[in-house]
Amino acid sequence: MRTGQRDSLGPKGERAAARYLRRRGYRLLGRNLVTRFGEADLLFQAADGCIVLVEVKARRARTGAPPPESSVTLAKRQKLARILEHLVRQNGWTQRPRRIDVVAVEFQRRRWLPDKAFVRHIERAVGQGGGVP
Repeated sequence: MRTGQRDSLGPKGERAAARYLRRRGYRLLGRNLVTRFGEADLLFQAADGCIVLVEVKARRARTGAPPPESSVTLAKRQKLARILEHLVRQNGWTQRPRRIDVVAVEFQRRRWLPDKAFVRHIERAVGQGGGVP
């Protein structure tokens, strides 16, 4: 796979994840937010007011391959927690509930049609005893 192909899946996955969450009542607060701790793919507010940092993992669907969410390592989960806490402090949301979710997007190629996106939303994937499977 060429690097250009791999790179184009990231933004495509983020768009699919954002569309999926907006349809479920989430309000988009930001995309690709850069902090001194790293970058947050998406930041949403859930219908209940919870601030949700979303890590998006996108891959081409392949039989026998591990799911995209399996690539969220312990180090990545710790980094996401630091990013979320920074964004919460920066925006004065310290009294608001917050969580970190992972959205896995697998793209299946279809002949003569656009790729089909299969989306899995893993709520509370990081923190509070949560871990990505």
